[in-house]
Amino acid sequence: MKITVLIDNTPSDNKIFFAEKGLSIYIETSRRKILVDTGLTGKAFNNAVSMGIDISDVDILVLSHGHIDHTGGLKRFINANNKAKIYASSLIYSLEYYSNRHGKVHSLSPDYEVFKQNYNRFVLLKDNTEICKDVYAVFNNTHLQPRPLGNKYLTVEERETLKPYVANDEIALAIKKKEGLAIFSPCTHSGLLNIIPSCVEYTKEQTVQFFLGGLHLLDEEAEVENNYICYMADSLLKLYPNIKLYTGHCTGERACYYLSTVLKGNFIKFKTGDVYNL
Repeated sequence: MKITVLIDNTPSDNKIFFAEKGLSIYIETSRRKILVDTGLTGKAFNNAVSMGIDISDVDILVLSHGHIDHTGGLKRFINANNKAKIYASSLIYSLEYYSNRHGKVHSLSPDYEVFKQNYNRFVLLKDNTEICKDVYAVFNNTHLQPRPLGNKYLTVEERETLKPYVANDEIALAIKKKEGLAIFSPCTHSGLLNIIPSCVEYTKEQTVQFFLGGLHLLDEEAEVENNYICYMADSLLKLYPNIKLYTGHCTGERACYYLSTVLKGNFIKFKTGDVYNL
């Protein structure tokens, strides 16, 4: 499996690549070419061109949740690709997304016109789904472990009622490999220790090779969340001794420091343009 981080908050060392506050991940398996999220603006696809990746060849697009930094490049993707099925939560059409981080309310909602104009491209999911052989879209189904504190800044409006964001639209992508389960969760609003067991339970694959995605651990929360971060890292090693954790987008520098201290060589921070063969 070849994994390319098309765009991330952290710039590449190669100045030819764009970076932005968003995430888009390109995955090549022996059977499929899969895209997870589209970043904030579509600049991910400039990077794809620079890396020799033809977006028109993508077979499957999975939108992890409705926030604009993960769906903002959708129009450009659709213009470049006329064949991929687009998998997303059925809730994505009914929610308006907001953040009040830094004391100012601003919209995180996607461009709903793009959704409406291309409705026939979407496969709207209400439950866990096997997309194709060994490839699964998984909703979080456990709340035994705490979610990231950064969620406190997030709300949704549904039927003119403002509610806390509980990430019930969030989808993780799980892929079975001979080495174990590969899990992709771009923001992990539901919490790492909830999403991994949800994927393990649904796929019935007990071994987890790696997890790749953002963890929604913000720098201003790092001191408060320090105990939780260490607990999370210790629990990962205990439950999944050989798991590797690849993270970047929406994972603050101090959180990365705490995680790397505990996980050591099993912790990898990714950035725009990084390529992994796993």
